[in-house]
Amino acid sequence: MAEKPLDKELMNVREAAHFLDVSEKTVYRWASAGTVPHSRAGDQYRFSREDLIIWAQATGRKISPELIQEPEIKKEDLPTLYQAIQNGGVYYQVDGSTPSEVIEEAVSIIRLPRHVDREYISGALLARESLASTGIGHGIAIPHMRNSLVEIGEPQVSLCILAKPVDWHSVDGEPVDIVFIPCCPNMRTHLHLLSRISYAVSQNEWRDLLAARAVRKELISTLAKLEESFFK
Repeated sequence: MAEKPLDKELMNVREAAHFLDVSEKTVYRWASAGTVPHSRAGDQYRFSREDLIIWAQATGRKISPELIQEPEIKKEDLPTLYQAIQNGGVYYQVDGSTPSEVIEEAVSIIRLPRHVDREYISGALLARESLASTGIGHGIAIPHMRNSLVEIGEPQVSLCILAKPVDWHSVDGEPVDIVFIPCCPNMRTHLHLLSRISYAVSQNEWRDLLAARAVRKELISTLAKLEESFFK
């Protein structure tokens, strides 16, 4: 029987190996050991581009920049992470005792245009989370939608600081108390902001502020300085 057509956003082992600049044998080994995020279609491994970006940057692995380019979006049109968080907002004491409860609560309170269907956003995030955990380690999770796109004017990232740590089945086994929720109008911006988040949380200075639940102004100003110094 012919293999059923697959989601175009998912990559096979060969494509994932090219994306991560490793051999196919290495990708098979990582997938079979549960090291790299993946899903299964019968006996075939499949990989989400978004998930691989998050995983690769969280684990210090390299991705070729040209593999995530979308030429119709100019570099100067891409937002900084601190701009996206200013658009999306910072929220403290977000309730929930499971990833699903946190996601539903967060989507109910984050800043979104009136025309955006919150139930759709919540459902898309939960559907993605059911495939594999978006917990990247260090107490941080980045739930995101597989189709990535939201009819929204300005791209945004909502930063949610949880009322209590939640078991998110993260890559390092640590509970999560910091959650980022990106909402973007196109794939290029979505991937760009995922990369920025992954970079920012790899920096001890900003991660320590997140862990200390610093005030919004300090979080934003420190992030702006980090991005300016690194990406200029």
